[in-house]
Amino acid sequence: MTTLIHQEDLIESVADALQFISYYHPKDFIQAVYEAYNSSFGVQIQPIKVNTSSF
Repeated sequence: MTTLIHQEDLIESVADALQFISYYHPKDFIQAVYEAYNSSFGVQIQPIKVNTSSF
């Protein structure tokens, strides 16, 4: 059986996961994950700005 994953569903799932992580983990944990990712893969990811006025 083949399952088709739509791009919109994937984007929504990733956004939900990032929202969960940002809500339930302290900023220093997120910063450490960001730094570990950059050092492990040798690439610099750009942080995204989130509009927090709607929260």
